[in-house]
Amino acid sequence: MAEMPLKNKIIAWLKGYDYWFQYAGNKLLEGEDANDALVDTTYQLFKEDYGLKYIEAEREDVPLMKLILM
Repeated sequence: MAEMPLKNKIIAWLKGYDYWFQYAGNKLLEGEDANDALVDTTYQLFKEDYGLKYIEAEREDVPLMKLILM
């Protein structure tokens, strides 16, 4: 039996974490650079998740990448 690809393991792992973490992880898996814009957005989501600021906009589910077929 083939071992699950690493990308699948990462996606499954991300699903158990808070929204801000899933958001950042998904962006990185999609190939986005870890730039100031991503850091700023992720930090704002982190503050919203932990009640440090009001949620400014309605959130959609993080569209975690689909699992790669083995």
